[in-house]
Amino acid sequence: MADVFISYKSDRRAAVEHLARILELNGYSVWFDYGLLSGQNFARQIEREIRAAKVVLVLWCQLSVDSEWVNGEARLATRLGKLIPAWIQDVDLPLEFNGADTINLKHWDGSPRSHVLDRLFEQIGARVGREQVPQIAGLKDFDSLWRRYGAPSLLSFPLEKVIPEFEKSDGSPREARHVTSRPSVTPTDEPIDKPGQDNRSDGHKAAGREKKTGSSSAFLMFTAGLLLAALLGGGGYATWNYLRPATQPPIITPPPDEAQTAVIAPPPVETQTAVIAPLALPNPSGERTSGRSENQFRDCEACPLMVMIPEGKFLIGSPDAESGHKANEAPRREISIKHKFAIARSEVSFAEWDACVADSGCRSYRPNDYGMGRGNSPVIFVSFDDAVAYAAWMSRKTGATYRLPSETEWEFAARGCLAAGCANDPFGFGGDIGPDLANYNWNTAYNGSLRRQPRRQTMAVDESSKANGFGLLHVHGNVAEWVQDCVNGSYDRLPENGAPATSGDCRSRVVRGGNWNDNPRELRSSARAFEEATTRSHLIGFRLARELTK
Repeated sequence: MADVFISYKSDRRAAVEHLARILELNGYSVWFDYGLLSGQNFARQIEREIRAAKVVLVLWCQLSVDSEWVNGEARLATRLGKLIPAWIQDVDLPLEFNGADTINLKHWDGSPRSHVLDRLFEQIGARVGREQVPQIAGLKDFDSLWRRYGAPSLLSFPLEKVIPEFEKSDGSPREARHVTSRPSVTPTDEPIDKPGQDNRSDGHKAAGREKKTGSSSAFLMFTAGLLLAALLGGGGYATWNYLRPATQPPIITPPPDEAQTAVIAPPPVETQTAVIAPLALPNPSGERTSGRSENQFRDCEACPLMVMIPEGKFLIGSPDAESGHKANEAPRREISIKHKFAIARSEVSFAEWDACVADSGCRSYRPNDYGMGRGNSPVIFVSFDDAVAYAAWMSRKTGATYRLPSETEWEFAARGCLAAGCANDPFGFGGDIGPDLANYNWNTAYNGSLRRQPRRQTMAVDESSKANGFGLLHVHGNVAEWVQDCVNGSYDRLPENGAPATSGDCRSRVVRGGNWNDNPRELRSSARAFEEATTRSHLIGFRLARELTK
């Protein structure tokens, strides 16, 4: 019995094999007509598998809309209460399925680790009764292989013409021969079958074998490679209830020999530590307050502007009813921040990073700006270890102790809240978000928020953005931010004093805040993500924390 039965038009088999492997690498068993065996009654076996599956995923495109097989499978799934319909092409659905809540995969780029799949995984998880459990290493290998073959989207996978051969010359059953041809141009969704003919039955029969015996398509090399990647990477080295490392567009890592932009040396760094004003707490009224200038300081001219964060208690994680809530944001726990610390008002900029490089720090590494500009733009293409190296340089130059914030410190600072009235707000400036509040994918709404054509790139670290209650900028969106913690799937073992989690998968580290291309759910104060510590991405930067003496 499979978790997911995939209903589709047989010409789209290459695309379905791709999607099926992604589902499997996220912990769900999958059945589609590849599993049919020749010599059996196909209609009965298909009905048996639909009844046994927990979910029937129907992929709607022009070909499947015109297919009686797909329509019949969708009708049976509807009667059984198992239907999850998804568009993979902009097409009018058959009238009887127009009222169904259909998932939009029309703009999915095919990335195995894309945010576009989030809603699909949520619906599958709700029907199956368990959330996705991604195999991290396997997905990474699968993603790399997909890119190596040109990163095709679902509608860019070649259409397949299936030619079944079910009998040998002596009349005995034989395995079907699966023949495909690669189009010379990007295919449209025009049917390959003869006009008025639905060859879905042939497609099911052609899938009736235990392995493919022949092919004229070079694309089958890709499919074989995918299976090899699954075998090599399927074990994984960590699982987490939520996978977010690459969004659409996917993470891009520049090649080692990529030319770096020339750096203009900034003014010399002053090493004298500035005098820190006494800490002033927000108004006791319980209202959110903007950060006050007397709580901000720099340790040197080229150093980041720091904001002092008061002591306090808060509930880490999100309420179950919060829109976008994930299992890894639980269980909610009360954390007591009993130490005073400072955190940077904004993300580290290219100018600040270049000051480190000019002073022979930061491993003399000059990250690429991805065409989004240097100067006051947030530094990108920096790994967790790169960020740690910058903090070490700041500590040497100023005599203060700089570091990355812990995950707990980051969320406490991002919430910007010391009162019960704002304890459950999803964002550091309240319950709403919109294009005027943060830099993210404005095409996607959150609880009815405004939609707009997004920027599709970073904003300057000091560019207009609403500050949270502590006066911090861009804790939601712009670039995701490294924190100290090793990856754990829940808060069960999180220290209660605000210290970082030092056990778990320490080859990966937690990333917070979401980025310029994320949907707003991933920008929530409680939203958690992760990446391998060695990753250098155009979506990830960091901000610093600094210890304060009492």
